[in-house]
Amino acid sequence: MGFEKLTERLKNPENAGQEPKAFIYQLPEQIAERLTPAEKEALEKLTKVSDYVQALSESHENEHRFFETLPEDQVQEMAKLNPEVISKWTFVEAKGDQIITVPYNQKFTDLNKKVSEILRSIPKIKQQGNYRLPPAIRFQTLAEGFTSNAWQYAEKTWLDEPWQARGVEFIIGPIETHLDGYKGAFQAVVGVIDEEATREMTDTIIAASKLQHKKQISKIDVRVIHLVANAGLGLKLGFNAQALPNDPKMVEKYGSRIVFYANLFEQTFDEKLLPIIQRVFEKNVVERFSNGSHKLLRSAALKWLAMHEESHPMNQEPGLEEKLGKFFNTFHELHCDVSALYLSSLLREHNLISSDEFEAILLTHFARKLNDIFISEFEEGGKSNPYAEGSKMEFNYMASMVDFIPESGELDLERESEIIQKINDLMGIFNYFAASQDVAREEIEALFKKYAEMGHYKFAASKLRDLYIKNDNSYASTVSVPV
Repeated sequence: MGFEKLTERLKNPENAGQEPKAFIYQLPEQIAERLTPAEKEALEKLTKVSDYVQALSESHENEHRFFETLPEDQVQEMAKLNPEVISKWTFVEAKGDQIITVPYNQKFTDLNKKVSEILRSIPKIKQQGNYRLPPAIRFQTLAEGFTSNAWQYAEKTWLDEPWQARGVEFIIGPIETHLDGYKGAFQAVVGVIDEEATREMTDTIIAASKLQHKKQISKIDVRVIHLVANAGLGLKLGFNAQALPNDPKMVEKYGSRIVFYANLFEQTFDEKLLPIIQRVFEKNVVERFSNGSHKLLRSAALKWLAMHEESHPMNQEPGLEEKLGKFFNTFHELHCDVSALYLSSLLREHNLISSDEFEAILLTHFARKLNDIFISEFEEGGKSNPYAEGSKMEFNYMASMVDFIPESGELDLERESEIIQKINDLMGIFNYFAASQDVAREEIEALFKKYAEMGHYKFAASKLRDLYIKNDNSYASTVSVPV
């Protein structure tokens, strides 16, 4: 399939009755027209890789249910006998009375081989004019990850590579552990860097980072890309952005790289965040933010996302993941959510944003929390994920501390000083939990459970149900979109 035909899959999906496929997006015309023939060929090949990654992702999720019902203590006892049980890149199976571990490259041999062959062919593409493809070693080490399970070298190569200002970009492999808290879940994002948007987002990140009173990261690289293909975990959970690497030691050595997916953010805002705001917040508040194609709300949603992602490396404390186990993802994602609110409140206190801007950030933030919750409730049939559980905890905490759900059933967030105080309180709780060696995992989980089980968010269920349950069941109309 040639590059020009890739986007036809959006109108004529090839998924039905066939092999799993990546989701394909239309590039903006001003981005697409600047692509070189070599870049187009590379994007075509990387899209085929994404198709295979979607198949790997579905096979992994369907077959790997080992940790679903096991208590954390039991998992840790197994890990003492065999550390590979909680290794990021092994498949765990029960064979009679025995627990065995199988490296990913041996579990999915055929698909891994196909992916590796395509990756190794990309550096051979003949290039003319500006050299804008990533260096050959990046494709080679990624191919090695699929065939030999040496994923750490692929990540190191990516981090070692000086970031280009334009051209093709991709993140491929078993990177995040959001499915079960232990195992890397396969994903593929492939796209083209937006130079102007990257410069603007870098300025936003730098402004927020200056207000951080925590550790300073040696380097934060930012890229905004327009996706061509999306597959696996990122497609399932609808990542709008990612901050990598996840390992605090690697962040300390290499810094942090934050990648924003421009077209997914726009889709999230238009299809989920804006409709949620219009349906659950007080009408006079919604009307105040309805001018200019909702420009202020859109800008606020993007600022919140930038501050959330910028908080990931700041909140990575050594030993925290080991202490919290599979609960770490829920805790860490919510810690970054609260950090984004806290940074927003600091911007407001320093008069770096207006009262309207701060309120717009609150509106889009709580719309995201409701979105996370109802994706789990409606699209995933109540199946838990880190975003939904953390969002329930935070929404219910704030609702119980600040009564912003009046009898009208429309959210009222106008008590700015009171809300800022509760944000500060919650930030203090998270910072203490993250840094303290004296707080046990069970205590943190108990607090989360207490607030997550409250039902304050349920007022919105009837107002939002049709956003998530569609009559046609088309995947394009039900793409999950939390961050």
